[in-house]
Amino acid sequence: MKRFELAEPVTVEEAAALIADGDGVKLLAGGTALLIVIKQGAFTPARLVSTRRIPGLDRIDEAPDGMLRIGASVTHTQAECSPIIRRRYPALAQAIHFVANARIRNMATLAGNLCHAD
Repeated sequence: MKRFELAEPVTVEEAAALIADGDGVKLLAGGTALLIVIKQGAFTPARLVSTRRIPGLDRIDEAPDGMLRIGASVTHTQAECSPIIRRRYPALAQAIHFVANARIRNMATLAGNLCHAD
């Protein structure tokens, strides 16, 4: 694997500026899907921009309009155990339990798996 830069911004604005370069830049949250793509040689990053240090991206909230908001850094385990998801979307909480194994669910994010169509 080639060397690449790992940026760890602390604001959404900083992350947006870091990914604005385009080619060879990707957001990284859990990394379980993206790192496989990198190891397989399908993508060679110049920079990965981690969302882990950005406050609020690991939250699950009910929006004022009643919609569910799931942050980009929310792991499968967080979603499975979320009181909001268990109450409003119990089938989703149950389904998440069958994704991969506990180690993957503790690291993988819902957003990352959606981005990679996993």
